[in-house]
Amino acid sequence: MPKIKAFFSFFTQPRQQDQVLLIKGSYYYDADRIDATGQLSINMPLQLCPEPDNEYDANAIQVWVTVPIDQTHLLGYLPRSEAKRINQLLKHQYITACQLETCYRQYQRLYLYVRITTRLTFWQRLQMHWHS
Repeated sequence: MPKIKAFFSFFTQPRQQDQVLLIKGSYYYDADRIDATGQLSINMPLQLCPEPDNEYDANAIQVWVTVPIDQTHLLGYLPRSEAKRINQLLKHQYITACQLETCYRQYQRLYLYVRITTRLTFWQRLQMHWHS
């Protein structure tokens, strides 16, 4: 009986999964200014906001940060290739955390990466894959 329970728990127990994505277009928004003041830190929470009225991509997702003075700033967007799937995760409230993974400069350009944490069962992951 324990082997059967263990087998079925694979399908029914939620498992945490992390995905790290580059924040696109950060040089157009507030990221450089916030980084220059030293307010960006690794593991700081970020907010994901769908932008269905975006004229270039109806699945666009903005990445926002709230700095210590309670000001919210747009850092950029998630990659278009991942936006549709992440929109589905947001819609079903499967995202448990969203944090700044890393931040570095190369040739005067700032690169920001976001870590998105989800907690899904096997069946939920399969459903998300099926609909994407």
